[in-house]
Amino acid sequence: NVTFREADAEDLPFPAGAFTLLTCRIAPHHFPDVTRALSEFHRVLRRGGRIAIVDTMLPDDPEIAQWYQQMEQMRDPTHIQAYT
Repeated sequence: NVTFREADAEDLPFPAGAFTLLTCRIAPHHFPDVTRALSEFHRVLRRGGRIAIVDTMLPDDPEIAQWYQQMEQMRDPTHIQAYT
């Protein structure tokens, strides 16, 4: 059974060990504190649980990466940081 829920990734409203699988799609670049979100993901996963994260990535070229960040922030004000 699958249930879709929307919640704050940095403060998930679920008990520890609640899930065997967690997915996060095209979202981490919106999180103010990615480390906190990852900690929450770990907290709510059962021992041996799996996580699937998909997100945009910065290009290797620093100038293009900087341009990409600026364009994304203009295009979407909720964009905080893309990662490598």
